[in-house]
Amino acid sequence: MSLEKNRQTVLAYVEAFNAHDVPRLRTLFTEDAVIHGVTGFGPLDKALTVWHTLHHGMKCQLIVDGIAAMEWFEMKGGRIHRRWGARDSAAMSRMVGM
Repeated sequence: MSLEKNRQTVLAYVEAFNAHDVPRLRTLFTEDAVIHGVTGFGPLDKALTVWHTLHHGMKCQLIVDGIAAMEWFEMKGGRIHRRWGARDSAAMSRMVGM
């Protein structure tokens, strides 16, 4: 797959994540995808549970070129096969006035 196709897939992931569009998110990941985050790792269904909490509890939104988190992707056939995420808790605390 081309770099541009992979880029478009990641941008579609950001849009689907921000829209809480679970059906769309499912189309962007391989069936055997593994999601790594600050609370552990697992299949997409496990991540969706965590993401639900982030959406509804914290109103979390992804922003490309943001300063409070980083995400890395391994692509396979134009879809996300592995995703790693890291959060900068100090920056996030400053953003909410803590």
